[in-house]
Amino acid sequence: MSLTRLPLRLIIWGVVVLTLLVVLVWWLKPGSKQTVTALSPRRQELVPKVDPMIEPTSQAKQIGLFVLGDSTTYLVRRTSTVELSAALDVALEQVTTTLLDLPEGTSAIPAGTYLNEAYVDQHATGYLDFSNHLVKNHIGGSSAEYLTLKTILETVHLNFPEQIKKVQILIEGREVESIAGHFDTSQPLDVQVKDYVFQ
Repeated sequence: MSLTRLPLRLIIWGVVVLTLLVVLVWWLKPGSKQTVTALSPRRQELVPKVDPMIEPTSQAKQIGLFVLGDSTTYLVRRTSTVELSAALDVALEQVTTTLLDLPEGTSAIPAGTYLNEAYVDQHATGYLDFSNHLVKNHIGGSSAEYLTLKTILETVHLNFPEQIKKVQILIEGREVESIAGHFDTSQPLDVQVKDYVFQ
């Protein structure tokens, strides 16, 4: 009686042990853990993907712009709401482009002027590379040139008081002696413009 039961018990235990060995071998096999731990397609959709090339986020902000007053001999401050980037170079470009896009007759910047590039160096100097329209379309005169420079510089200072201390104006990528022959623009200009009395 015990002799016939012994082989049956051995067979059952043998099957159990064999099953455990098969499961253990499968579990330790290379690549099996990846299969077990891989996310389902639905779970993968929920995992945020990080792209290092994505530019820093932007948000709607109110910016200040200096525009011509009623008599076109002085500047007044106007506000505008724009999507402003968290990246300083991009934000400088956005503010300057908004200034250039003002309706004709309200800006001290010559019509047709556009921005080629904007960036800020490690010395807190902003570089604004304008099209040649800034020079060739300028009406001339010392007061008009002063208002053009003040519009640009004060707008930068108002929106980036801590980040940008000076601005270098470029025309088609090059420094120029002057926009209209009265003020030196060959060197970076302080963004806080001194009042100038015209005789």
